[in-house]
Amino acid sequence: TKFLPLEKHHLKEEYQMSIAKEMAEKGKSVRIMLLPPCTVASYQFTGDDPEEAVGEVMNTFIRTNNLYGRKPDARLFGFNNPDPEPDSSYHGYEEWLTIPDDMEVEAPLVKKQFSGGLYAAYTISFPDFHEWNFLVEWAKNNET
Repeated sequence: TKFLPLEKHHLKEEYQMSIAKEMAEKGKSVRIMLLPPCTVASYQFTGDDPEEAVGEVMNTFIRTNNLYGRKPDARLFGFNNPDPEPDSSYHGYEEWLTIPDDMEVEAPLVKKQFSGGLYAAYTISFPDFHEWNFLVEWAKNNET
C-alpha cells in the first residue's frame, strides 16, 4: 500500500484558520480525507439526467452480486464526467463502487484501480444538489 506523504499536503496553521473561518461563516464544512487505494467497478453515462441511468446499472450490479454481503465496507463515489455545459442538463456522470480485488466485472461496467490520495469531501443533503457549486468554488479557492 502506498500513500502520498502527508507532509506534501500539510496545511499551514493560518491557512487552516482561514478555511475554518470561511466554513463557520457559511455554516458549511469541507473535510480533507485520505482515501486508500482500492479496486472499483465503474460505470459512466452521458445524457440528460445521467445520475438515474448510472444509479440503475450500479444498483443492479450490487443486488446481482450480493456486493454488501461480499464486501460489507463497500463505498460508492459519484461525480460529473464530463461537467454540464452552461444552461444545459446534458452532462456525464460516473460512479465508482469499491469491490474485492479479485472480483470480475462485466460490461457495461469497467474494473479500475484507484490509487488513493487526499480529497476534499462535502456532504450534500438530498435534493440540494445546487450546493455542489460550493465545493467547486471552495476547491478553486483553496489549492494546497
